[in-house]
Amino acid sequence: MVTRLEAFSVPGGRGRAACARVDDASGALGAALRRAVPFLSRQRVAVSEEPARCISFAELASDGSIVHASSFTARVVGGGSPSAASLRGLVLFDETALARILDGVFGGDGSPTAQGAAPTSAQSALASRVTGSMLRAFGQVLASRLSLAIEPATSKDIEAGSAVILTLVMDGGGKVVLALPLSAITRDEEVAEPSHIDSGIALAMTDVELDVVAELGKVRLPLESIARLAVGDVIRLSLPLDERARICAGGATLFHGRPTASGHVVAVAIERPANESP
Repeated sequence: MVTRLEAFSVPGGRGRAACARVDDASGALGAALRRAVPFLSRQRVAVSEEPARCISFAELASDGSIVHASSFTARVVGGGSPSAASLRGLVLFDETALARILDGVFGGDGSPTAQGAAPTSAQSALASRVTGSMLRAFGQVLASRLSLAIEPATSKDIEAGSAVILTLVMDGGGKVVLALPLSAITRDEEVAEPSHIDSGIALAMTDVELDVVAELGKVRLPLESIARLAVGDVIRLSLPLDERARICAGGATLFHGRPTASGHVVAVAIERPANESP
């Protein structure tokens, strides 16, 4: 109990630490975007970076300013054998960015143009090919800075968890958003023991209430399906009793358990700490 309390009392957290790591690489990622989209260099269009932030993929999917998204897989490499687990990330474009990039591909100067309509299938296909060039450029930076290997993916499914997003802003208008799965950035990292815990913070936190989340089930939905969700729709989740559930608080997984029942409500029976192998 004391160890977990101390972990919660350390300022920051995994989201803030992951954002800091992405911020450290933001300048190189902005330069990578300029390399991948030739008209940006040709027209001397500057690219600036907004501070990285951590949001849920669901919130990102509901952003009405996004008109095109391409997905990729991300896995941790280095420090031994590559991680077998691949998580999904996204590269997203707002309307102005997509219009300018496509204009530049066709030899234009990338001037902003009014669109006002959803991209055609041909425009989306071309945008996906351009994204492939971006991913190769981004991949070089992510491999050296974050030990992440990324590859294009055809599926539009998104992760159910949180993303660290970096927004690259083109001078004159247009935003390209790189969304990396939070768990990919923090995976396989050694958590350093805090050198000093403020006893006052630790004492005050004993009465702080946190949401304890029991993840009993999740479902993958394409972005287009998420965008069409409305009040009254039903999302079906499979919940086999032999599945395992994660018990999380403060963004950290504490235990693994199994679904059960207590009286007339669904419950989770804790089986083992998160840091112990089954």
